[in-house]
Amino acid sequence: MHFKENSFCYLNGKIVKLKDAKISPFDLGFARGYAVTEVLRAYDGKIFLFDEHYARLKNATKMLKITLKESKEELKNIMLELIKKNKCSNAKIKLVLSPGIGKTDLDLGNNETLFVYAQEYIDFSSSFYIDGIKLITAKFKRNLSEVKSSDYIEAIRLRGEMSKKKAGEILYILNDYVFECSTSNIFMIKGDTLVTPKIGVLMGVTRGFVVNFAGKIMKVVERDIKFSELIKADEVFITATTKQIMPVVKIDDFVIKSGRVGKKTIELQKLFNGMRDKKLQSLTNR
Repeated sequence: MHFKENSFCYLNGKIVKLKDAKISPFDLGFARGYAVTEVLRAYDGKIFLFDEHYARLKNATKMLKITLKESKEELKNIMLELIKKNKCSNAKIKLVLSPGIGKTDLDLGNNETLFVYAQEYIDFSSSFYIDGIKLITAKFKRNLSEVKSSDYIEAIRLRGEMSKKKAGEILYILNDYVFECSTSNIFMIKGDTLVTPKIGVLMGVTRGFVVNFAGKIMKVVERDIKFSELIKADEVFITATTKQIMPVVKIDDFVIKSGRVGKKTIELQKLFNGMRDKKLQSLTNR
């Protein structure tokens, strides 16, 4: 995200200029990286899958014992107000919530720090969707993978390697089992079956959306996937709030099938767009 200092954000009960937003260096989110986060998308001023993101956020706060003082409706209104004030109807919305300051930097605080920011969304190059991307692999599995926490150490550490190898994402594998990507979920298509890992991964909101509608055109199975199986798949793609459905044509030095985006992935992309637009049409901006 490229920040504009004079744009607005929400911090601890107030909407303020980003340049005036301040947190304590003793905040556990900063001092220990103990925080939960969410990333949402808005289209034409309407927040896509807000209820699903909120449910995942509440589950994360329960697991990490962080209190979210704002109600569901208050949180949605904060995001809509930031979209309006920052004039970004097609927005990327970032939320970070920490427990604030504890007695020590290992004790939970009870004075939450809640930061929310919205800015105009800049999409990936169209070539990523038309030609597909490459993944590189890393032997890694996230702790508390069911929680979208602020711990992205491995993803950031390997960012340079990803860029060097001209890859679009990092795939986490361990003991030949495929888990997830650094900021995405992964799917493979074999024959008429769509398969995605279920254990040891973050339950992505876009992942769930795709699982729900893909059953209209193919069988959907949630199960373990071995890396040796993934590289022999007919088609592979990743999903995320900011990526939607992004095709994968190469993993390390392994080319997926023909090395081109598959027909079923293209069909799912079109279906995704249609289902997304239909859901957005049913929403109001308040």
